[in-house]
Amino acid sequence: MLPWLIIGGGLHGTYLSLVLTKGCSMEAKQVRVLDAEAEPLAQWFHRTANTGMTHLRSPIVHHIDLEPGSLKKFSRNWRQDKCCIAPYARPSLAMFNAHCREVIERNGLAELRIQGTARHIEIAGNHVCVETNQGAVRARRVVLAMGSTPPSVPVWAERLSAADAQIHHLFDEEFKGADLATSGTTLVIGGGISGAQFASYMVERGAEQVVVLARSQPRVHQFDADPGWLGPKYMGRFNRYDPPARRPLITAARHKGSMPGDVFRRLRHHLRQERVTWLQGEVRHASTNAGRIMVQCGQGLIVADRLVLATGFIPTVPGKPFLQDMHRQAGLTLAPCGFPITDRFLRWHSRVFVTGGLGELTLGPVARNIAGARRAANLIKQLVRPT
Repeated sequence: MLPWLIIGGGLHGTYLSLVLTKGCSMEAKQVRVLDAEAEPLAQWFHRTANTGMTHLRSPIVHHIDLEPGSLKKFSRNWRQDKCCIAPYARPSLAMFNAHCREVIERNGLAELRIQGTARHIEIAGNHVCVETNQGAVRARRVVLAMGSTPPSVPVWAERLSAADAQIHHLFDEEFKGADLATSGTTLVIGGGISGAQFASYMVERGAEQVVVLARSQPRVHQFDADPGWLGPKYMGRFNRYDPPARRPLITAARHKGSMPGDVFRRLRHHLRQERVTWLQGEVRHASTNAGRIMVQCGQGLIVADRLVLATGFIPTVPGKPFLQDMHRQAGLTLAPCGFPITDRFLRWHSRVFVTGGLGELTLGPVARNIAGARRAANLIKQLVRPT
C-alpha cells in the first residue's frame, strides 16, 4: 500500500514528487509516479523540441527545483547559448531542460516511476485502487496530475491523413520536426506561439517556403495570462466567486493563440525576407492531387508538399473518464464545465488531490503552467503529515 501515488509524470507530477520526497522528508519508497512514458518529462522534451522553441515564456524563477533561485544559480555555469533573454530573464530551453535533468538525477526522481497507464480509479474505503495496464496499484492518497488532452485534429485533416497525405500534428508522439523535409512548401495551420515558433524553425532549417494559415493576424502578449493572476491582484476577486462561476473568468484571462514579443520578432524577420507567408483565414476545402495538398481558404488556393497542424489540444477535461467515474461512484463534485470542485488545498476527496489543469477552478488561469505546478505542490504540501 503506497502512501502517495501521482498519476502523471510531466512537469506537475515530477515537481510534486520532489516536493513530497525532499520538501516533506518522505522516504522514496512512499511515493510513486504512474506515467506511460519511460522517463520523466518525456513529452515535454519531445514537444518543445518539435516546436523549435528557443526560450521559455516564463521567467527564470519558474522551474522544477525546490529553491526559487536554483535555475539562476545553474545559469552561472551555462556556456552553450545565451542563458536568458529579456524581459523577465526567461531561460533558454536548452538550459531549462539541462536543469530539469540535473534536478531529476540529483534527487533520484526517475526511480520513483511506475511505467503504465491508468485504466480505472476507484475510491475503496481507506485507500484508492488504480487499475493499470500493468495491474492494480493501491495508495492511501492519489494525486491526479494528468497533463494535456489529445492533439486537436480537424475533421478535414483526418480525412486527408487517411488518404496518406503528408499531414502531421506538432504534438503527435511519432512526429519529429527535425526530420521533416525542407523542400517545396510547408503549410502550417495555426497562428499561436507553437505555429509561429515552428514556422521560424523550419525556415532556419532551410525550408524553401513556409505558409502559415491562421484565424487572425499575430497576437502579441508576453504571457498566456497576466502576471497579476499569480497573486492577490486578480485572485482576490477570483476567490470571491463560487467555483462553478469561475470558468468565464479563466477563459477571459487567457491570451489564447498569442505569442511573446521575441517569438513575434523572430517570425517578423522571416516574414520580411518573404521566407514565411502569413495568411488570415480558415480552411474551406482540402484535397490531394498527385501527392500534394490543396487547401482552399478565403485567400485563395494553397498548394503544399506537407501540412503541419499547430492546432493545440482537444478542448476537454484532462482525464475526463476517470473524473466522471469518481463522480458517479463516490459522489465527488464536478462543475458544469466538467472540472473538479476542490477545497483550497486542491483536495477533491480526503484521498484524492488534483494539480495542473484539473486545479483551474482553485488556482485560476495559471494552473496549467510551471508557476501553477509550484503553487499546487505547495498547497498539497501543507496537508502532508510528517512521517
